[in-house]
Amino acid sequence: MDRIICLVGESGCGKSTVAEALEKEGYNYIQSYTDRPKRNPNEKGHIFIDISYDKWIVEHKNSEIIAETFFDKHHYWSIREQYKDKGISIYTVDPRGVQDLKRFIDDAEIVGVYLRCDEANRILRMRIDNRTEESIITRIENDRETFKIVECDYTIDANRSLEQVVDLVKCIIDFK
Repeated sequence: MDRIICLVGESGCGKSTVAEALEKEGYNYIQSYTDRPKRNPNEKGHIFIDISYDKWIVEHKNSEIIAETFFDKHHYWSIREQYKDKGISIYTVDPRGVQDLKRFIDDAEIVGVYLRCDEANRILRMRIDNRTEESIITRIENDRETFKIVECDYTIDANRSLEQVVDLVKCIIDFK
């Protein structure tokens, strides 16, 4: 049976960085589709589309959406074929996304892993990632509301080094 390891955490906690590191080790990385523009030319973690979400849905009517969210005027979503028959997949989602996947996916095991990171570290990481101060403030304020309650199977202290966080996620993968 396929397994989706959902990395959950506030902006700047390292979800995408951890997912990319695990992808380099051979795990399937589910990158959400989005209708938002790239923040920078080298940005990864999403499949950026050049058409509206509504138009994409019409053009891909046979694609089964497994998760979707709307944030900061943009849609984010993933489809079943991104994990089906791929073994262990890594997916970065918000808290609601984990619950939706657990509720609607019956052909894969869903494991939620919360990457908990101090706000000061997250702000620093977003600054290093060249996010604008306005964007950082918007994300921090949104995250304070979105992450009041996080229901996941595991919690990892993401204030650690990337290597340590990746190793802890791999321990969870191996344990299950």
